[in-house]
Amino acid sequence: MSSNLPAPIDPNLLPAYREGLRAPYSQDIFLAQTSLKAQASPEFISAVPAEHRLELRLRGPFLEAVTEGGTPLGRLDHPGLDILVRLMESGKHLIGKFCPPGEVAVWLLEM
Repeated sequence: MSSNLPAPIDPNLLPAYREGLRAPYSQDIFLAQTSLKAQASPEFISAVPAEHRLELRLRGPFLEAVTEGGTPLGRLDHPGLDILVRLMESGKHLIGKFCPPGEVAVWLLEM
């Protein structure tokens, strides 16, 4: 009989998973779609393609969306933002996907 449960993760691989290595059969979980309080210029934001991956960073009590080049696009604005902040503080890896004209979809990368 086979099982659909994932194999245990080797503790030696945990640093690699934290850096973006994906486990077989892993699935990302959509959490919320939030508005973006822009910090970048409107021209720069209009040049960001749809579904572009964004890194989310903790900046005090809020989350900041940043391109992979390190350019901050803006802060996330959502009524349940404190839950997302707590997830990041607990070590969960959240990413954003840009949704024009000025929203970010927040995803939990599951290991």
